[in-house]
Amino acid sequence: MVGSGIAGQGSGCDIQLTEDAVRRYLTRKPMTTKDLLKKFQTKKTGLSSEQTVNVLAQILKKLNPERKMINEKMHFFLKEGN
Repeated sequence: MVGSGIAGQGSGCDIQLTEDAVRRYLTRKPMTTKDLLKKFQTKKTGLSSEQTVNVLAQILKKLNPERKMINEKMHFFLKEGN
């Protein structure tokens, strides 16, 4: 990943909320929905908070990640190869 996040000029949409991006995060480590929403903040994606939540929900339904309770919080994760 070269130069992700330093594009000061232009649209400001330097992070894409895509299935691949979510898959990358969830294969690295278990994350809560709150963690994922932080990764895809509205100022970085260009989406409103409501749009971000809706798109993330659709992606999570499609990926159907495994779930694990860690410190009484639901974490989602994917194993390599999913």
